[in-house]
Amino acid sequence: MTSELENNVNAFQDIIKSENDLMEYRLLQLDNGLKVILVSDVQKIIDLDNLSDKNSVDSENEDSNEEPSDDSISNDSEEEDKKGNLYEKEAEEKLAACALCVGVGSFSDPVDIPGLAHFVEHMVFMGSEKYPQENGFDEFIKRHGGSDNGSTECEYTTFYLECNEKYLREGMNRFAQFFISPLMISEAMTREREVIHSEFEMSLPSDGTRREQILGSLAPPDHPASKFLWGNLTTLRTNIDDDLLYKKVHEFQKRHYSAHRMTVAVQARLSLDTLESFVRESFSDVPSNNLPPEDFSSHIGSFGESHDFNKIVWVKPVKDICQVHLTWVLPSYLKKYKSKPLDYVGWLIGHEGKGSLLSYLRKKVWALQCEAGNDESGFEHNSIYSLFSISLTLTEEGYKNINEVIGLVFTYIFMLKKNVPNEDIYNELKTICEINFRYKTEIPSASYVEILAESMHLYEPHHYIVGGELYLDYKPELISEIINLLTPNREKNDSFYDKLEPWFRTKYKIEEIPEEWRRNWNNRPELEGIHLPKPNPYLTSDFSLLKQPDFNPPYPNKIIDTNLLEIWYRQDTKFKQPLAYYSFYILSPIFKSDPFNSVLLDVLIAYLETKFTEHIFPANQAGLYCSYSSADLGLSLLFSGYNEKLPLLFDEILKLIYESCSNINNKDNENLFNAIKKDRSRTYYNKILKPRKLVTMARLSILVNNYLTSVECLSLMDKVTLDRLHEFAQEFFKCIRIVGLIQGNISKDKAIELCNKFEGVLHCTPLEGEKPNVLVSKLNDGEIFLRLKSFNESDGNSVVTNYYQVGPGDIKTSCLIDLVTMIMDEPLFDNLRTKQQIGYDVHCLLRDTFGILAFSVTVFFQCSKFTADEVDKRIEAFLENFSTTLKSMSKKDWEETKTSLCLLKSSADLQLLDEVKRNFAEICSNEYIFDRLKREVEAITSITHKELCDWFQDHISSGLNFKKLSVVGTSQQSFDSINNKDNIDDKKFSLTTMTSDSNNKNKFITDIAEYKNSRIFYPAKCHS
Repeated sequence: MTSELENNVNAFQDIIKSENDLMEYRLLQLDNGLKVILVSDVQKIIDLDNLSDKNSVDSENEDSNEEPSDDSISNDSEEEDKKGNLYEKEAEEKLAACALCVGVGSFSDPVDIPGLAHFVEHMVFMGSEKYPQENGFDEFIKRHGGSDNGSTECEYTTFYLECNEKYLREGMNRFAQFFISPLMISEAMTREREVIHSEFEMSLPSDGTRREQILGSLAPPDHPASKFLWGNLTTLRTNIDDDLLYKKVHEFQKRHYSAHRMTVAVQARLSLDTLESFVRESFSDVPSNNLPPEDFSSHIGSFGESHDFNKIVWVKPVKDICQVHLTWVLPSYLKKYKSKPLDYVGWLIGHEGKGSLLSYLRKKVWALQCEAGNDESGFEHNSIYSLFSISLTLTEEGYKNINEVIGLVFTYIFMLKKNVPNEDIYNELKTICEINFRYKTEIPSASYVEILAESMHLYEPHHYIVGGELYLDYKPELISEIINLLTPNREKNDSFYDKLEPWFRTKYKIEEIPEEWRRNWNNRPELEGIHLPKPNPYLTSDFSLLKQPDFNPPYPNKIIDTNLLEIWYRQDTKFKQPLAYYSFYILSPIFKSDPFNSVLLDVLIAYLETKFTEHIFPANQAGLYCSYSSADLGLSLLFSGYNEKLPLLFDEILKLIYESCSNINNKDNENLFNAIKKDRSRTYYNKILKPRKLVTMARLSILVNNYLTSVECLSLMDKVTLDRLHEFAQEFFKCIRIVGLIQGNISKDKAIELCNKFEGVLHCTPLEGEKPNVLVSKLNDGEIFLRLKSFNESDGNSVVTNYYQVGPGDIKTSCLIDLVTMIMDEPLFDNLRTKQQIGYDVHCLLRDTFGILAFSVTVFFQCSKFTADEVDKRIEAFLENFSTTLKSMSKKDWEETKTSLCLLKSSADLQLLDEVKRNFAEICSNEYIFDRLKREVEAITSITHKELCDWFQDHISSGLNFKKLSVVGTSQQSFDSINNKDNIDDKKFSLTTMTSDSNNKNKFITDIAEYKNSRIFYPAKCHS
C-alpha cells in the first residue's frame, strides 16, 4: 500500500487464500464506512495507458462465455455455442468486474408494502443525477462487452457489473452514482413495477418457490419469513397510492442504502493501487447515515413455534412430482461457518453410497432421490433461523408406504445419534474441501466479486475467501445439537386441498400427524443395512504434475484412428493442475433408423444412473465425476477430476455398463424398471409444461430430422418394456464409433491405454463407413408460424421465438450475426421490455443448428396483456427500425463494438474445462477448426459497417433472403390458479396447434406431421 494512501485506509487482517491462488488481495475501509476487497490478477498486469482502441488482427484469442448451441451433442437443449480452441499466446483478454452488496433485503419490507426491497433494487438502476439516461448504464456496459444485474435476498441485496478492463474506471463511476444520487423518478416506477409483476408471474409455475411461500406463511404473522417477498402489481399499485409509493421507495433507499452497510469487491488485471484509486474516486461520496440495521432478534425462536408446525401439509404441485419434504426450523447457524455443522449432518443424511438412507430406500424401490441439509439461500439460512430439510423423491410404492418411508428417515437419524459426532468423517470432509479449495479453478470475475461482496457480510475479514469453502473448527457439540433437534416432534412434513395460498394461489391442506405414525417414528428398530459411510477409496494423494514436454502442440492431436475409435489428445501445460478430462461421444446408426431408440436411450441412462449411484458416489465426493447423457446420435460419456484415480472410476464405469446392460431383463429388476419408467414419463411431462421448453422443442422438431419432442417421447413410453430395453442395450453396442478427447495432466500412453479398454470391456464392434449425421431443413422464403397451446392451461406465461434462418455457416457469417446480436441486445431489451413493457425476459441470440446459422429474438410475455400476433408485430417493427438505427451508427460506436467483440473472443480461458469443451465441440462437429476464435477476430476486423448493414437488411422482412420461423407457446387463460392435473396416467398427449385472427392463416402450420413430410433439407456434411 502506497504511503500517500495509508492515511485514509483502515486495513483488516491478512486474508487467507489458497496456496495456488495467484491473485493479490487488499482489504480496506473508506471514510464513509464502506468496506472494500480488491482483487488484482497479477499474472498479467495490463497498462491502461497503452491499451489501443483497436484489437490487433494479429492477436491470438480465446473464447467468450457464450450460451450453448443447437449444434450440440446434448439432446433437447437450448444452445448457442461458439466453437473454437485455446491458442497459446501472448495476449489474452479478461473482463473486469465490480460488485456492491448492501446489508438489507426483503425481510425489511414494510408490512403494508410487500416486495418494496425488490422494487428498490430495480429502481436504483434507472438512472442517476449525474447520468440521468434511464438505460444509459446498460447501453454503456453492453457496448463494452459486459453485463450487469442485481438480486434481492432476505437480508442483503447485490449488484454487479463486468466490462472490458479499459472501461472499468468509467463503468465503476457510473455504477457508483446509483448509490450516490439515484433518480428513481415516478415515471420509471410506473413502468418498472410492471417488470416486477412480470418477474413474479414467471415464477408462478415454480413448485420450489410456491412451497417456500407456503412454508413462510406458516410462520407467525409478524415474522419476517411470513412476508410476500416478491412484490407484484397488487402490492405496488393496487394497494398503495402512487405518491405514497414514491415516498416509501425514497425513504427505504435513504434509510438502508448507507455506505457503512455496503461492501464492494473489484477484480481486474490492474495493480492494487490502481484499483484502490478507482474505488476511492467512485465510492467515497456514497452517503452514510450510520443508522443501525433493522433488529430481527425478537423473532429468534418463533418461526417453528407456529401451531401449523409439527403437522402434515399436503401441497398440490404444478409439475407431476411425488416428493416428501421433512423440514425443521433450527437456531441460526450463520455464524457457525467455521465448523459447518449443517453441512456435516446434511452430508451424512444425503449420502448416496453403500449403507446410506437412499441406498436402502432404492433397494425397496420406495425412493429414487434424496437431498438433505440447508441450501444456504437467504430464506433458509439467515440471522434469525436455519432450516434443515430432508427431501425424498418417492416412487408410487414409496407414496403408498409414506409412513414407513418417514420411519426409515428417523431410523437413520437414530443411528446417527448413536454414532455421531465422528471425527474421522469430519476429517475426511475437511480433507476433501481442502483439496478442492487448493486446486479450485478460476471462475468468471463477475461471479467471484459477487461471492466476495456477499461474503463480507457473513464472515470475519480474514475468512472472506475461505469462510464458505473450508471446515475450520471441529465442534462436535454443534453436530450433536442439530441431530438431537431432528426429532419427529419438531418437523413439518409436506408432501384434499382445502386452503389456497393467497399470492401464488397454491392449493394445500394441513393435517395432524396420525398418532400411529408418531409411535412408528419414535420407536425405530436398528437395521443391518444402514450404517455410516466407509472410508473413501477415491481420495487423491498424488497431486504431482507431468513433466512439461519440450514442445506441446497448441491443439489436440489424433492419437487413435480406427474403425472403432477416433481419439484426440492434448497434455495441459497452461493451467498446471492435477486434473484430467475424458470426453467421449458414442455414435450408433440405430437412432437414424428408428427415433424411438432415443426414448430407449433416455430410459437406459436413467436406469444406469440409479444402478451406479452407490458405487460411484464416493468418487463424486472425492472430486471425480462421470456424467452420461442422451446425445443426438448416441451417448455422451464425460469423466473429469483429479487424474491420479480417475482411471479407477473409468474402469469401474465401463465394467458397470457392461454388467448392467447384460442382465437388464432379470426379473429382479422389474420393480426398479417400472419406477424409473414412471419417473422418466414425469420428466418428459414436466418439460412440456414450460412454454420455453415447448417452444425450443417445437422449433428443433421443425428444423431437425428425426428430432423427438418430449411430447412425442411421452407418447412412446407405453412401448418401453423391460425386454425391449434389454434388446436395445445389446443392440446399441453392437455397431458403434467412439469419438473422444483426452486432455489434462495425463500422458499420451495412458490415454491410449484407457481408450483401448472400450473394445475389450464393452465387447463392441466398430461402425463401418461414414459417421451418422444430422439433417437440418431449409426454410422457404418468407415467414411461417407455429402456435402451440400450452399444456398447463392456467399458466399465463407465453413465449415467442422468431427464428431467422441464414443458411450453412462459415466463420464470416457467424461473425456478422455476432455483431448484429451484440449491437441489438440492449436496444431490444430497452424497447420491448423497458418501454413497451411486453415481458420480463427479452433477448436475441446467434443460433447454430448443426452448422446451419440463424439469429433469433425471444420474448417472454403474459397472454393476459398481449396476443402472440401483437408481440410478433412489435418484434418485426423493432427489427425494421433497428435496421435504420444500425445504418446511422457512428464510426466511433462501430469501431468500439468491433473492438469489444474482438476482446470477448480473445478472453482467456479461466479453467481447463473451457478449453476442453471447445475442442470437443470441434471434434464432434467434424470441423476441427481449433483456432476458430483467432479466425473470427480476423474476420470481425475485416467486416465493414456497410457490409453489416446490407447483410442485416437482406435477412429481415423487407430483404431478399428473409426466412423466418415464428414459434409460440401460449395459454389463453389467466393465472387464477396454476395447478396441474392430478397425474399423467392414462392420458394421451399431442401438440395442439392454433392459428390467428389475421389474414395470414395460410402461413400457419396446422398439421406438424404434414409440414415435416414436405421439408427440404440442406445437404449433409460428409465425413468419413
